[in-house]
Amino acid sequence: MPYEVDVTLTSKGQLTLPAELRRRWKMKAGDKLRVALQADGTAIVAPRKPKRFLDYVRSLPSAELSRPIDKAMIEEAVTRAVTQRYRRGLRKQP
Repeated sequence: MPYEVDVTLTSKGQLTLPAELRRRWKMKAGDKLRVALQADGTAIVAPRKPKRFLDYVRSLPSAELSRPIDKAMIEEAVTRAVTQRYRRGLRKQP
């Protein structure tokens, strides 16, 4: 449903987001907005809510595995990754 409204810029450079938009976007004090300036001089304003990591992971498409993964394979991969990260850290030190 399209929505258009005029807002006024205060002397401090602030805008008041109309209650209708706050309700639609489920925004509260402290939430962030993203403003994207377009080449033609218009701006796109949208809510910018931080995603929780779990929400991000759940939004990803499920992976099709070529073979089953067991606990030992996961532990081996984690050990290998931790070892690589540790070795990289050692190289950075003077």
